[in-house]
Amino acid sequence: MLEAIKAELEFNPRLMMDFPDATGRGSIWNAGTIITRSNAKVQVFGSGKKMRGLRHGPYRPDLCVLDDIENDEQVRKPRAARQVGELA
Repeated sequence: MLEAIKAELEFNPRLMMDFPDATGRGSIWNAGTIITRSNAKVQVFGSGKKMRGLRHGPYRPDLCVLDDIENDEQVRKPRAARQVGELA
């Protein structure tokens, strides 16, 4: 997912025209973490990774976007596990 965000920030001409100070390659541009030119930190985590204690300088996250945060082992009831599978 982060690769798609990086591609949009680097190569989307409409974003570049509307947000010239925010687009382009930022100061950190790694596989799992980027810091944009507007100093926003974007970080991705794999399944089961802890987010506790995340910081960007003195700041804690303002927004976290989560996708499919429960797996079958984390769901306690079999019925709920089936529902998670049906929603995917």
